[in-house]
Amino acid sequence: MISSPIAAAISGASFHERLLLVALFLESRSQGKATLAFPDVAQRHVILARTHNIEPPSTSDLKAIVSRLGATRILLIEAPHKDLYQRLRFNVARDDFVAAMATDPVLGQIVRK
Repeated sequence: MISSPIAAAISGASFHERLLLVALFLESRSQGKATLAFPDVAQRHVILARTHNIEPPSTSDLKAIVSRLGATRILLIEAPHKDLYQRLRFNVARDDFVAAMATDPVLGQIVRK
């Protein structure tokens, strides 16, 4: 059972929104940084989508996804009007994110690795 509103929002997000959050999580873990550039996260998202035989969204679709996640305050967006120079950061504790993703059969496995 999901107790926090943020975890419920993550669980209720669309597949590509959750996949973008997973891409941000993995990229943050691999680079060791909390704040990442949009192109790095977008590239990781496309790689994850292709790995799971899912049609990757266009860059403008990814920008819309980032905007929606920013509107719900799951993501913090620095320089939101600078398109490719945006910096993305989680506004969710890592443990809460991992707990929210645990219910997803595909993405939950990626996060736990």
